[in-house]
Amino acid sequence: MIKYIVASVFMVFLFVSCNSEKKQKGTHPDMGLIVGKVEGNSFELMNTKLVEKEWSERVSPKGEVMAFKGFEIIKGTTQGDSEKDFYMLFARTDDGTTHVAALLTLVDGEFYFQKNETETGSVYTVIQCNGECNEGCLPIVINKGEGNYLSCSPCDNCLKTEKSIIQ
Repeated sequence: MIKYIVASVFMVFLFVSCNSEKKQKGTHPDMGLIVGKVEGNSFELMNTKLVEKEWSERVSPKGEVMAFKGFEIIKGTTQGDSEKDFYMLFARTDDGTTHVAALLTLVDGEFYFQKNETETGSVYTVIQCNGECNEGCLPIVINKGEGNYLSCSPCDNCLKTEKSIIQ
């Protein structure tokens, strides 16, 4: 009888431990990778090396690996239908001709990529603005109706590319 009780307790323990959701360091079980956090009046970046690796592999044109630097979280106001505050993660290449950004969501003092649900899972969008312009060709946020969308500021020689990254 004691063997059955011990076996039952063991099975319950095994079942509970297998089903418990483990929180990976630097992630949130519902939101994904923590990109940064609010520290007083400024923003502290987190997991930059992971983001840099992911963007270098997935945002770069095929056959190339771009190195991004100057990561920062930017707070701004949208252009378009209405003015709303937004947050974005911004970076650029060494030569300064390519700028990349992704919209962020602020939850309980932590920043996460703003994601959309699709048939393939949760995705976030990274915009790449590539051009040799004296002014312009930088990521901007436009508000249309209920949503905010990434675009590139005007420039005669600016190529805009969007990539969806599954998380």
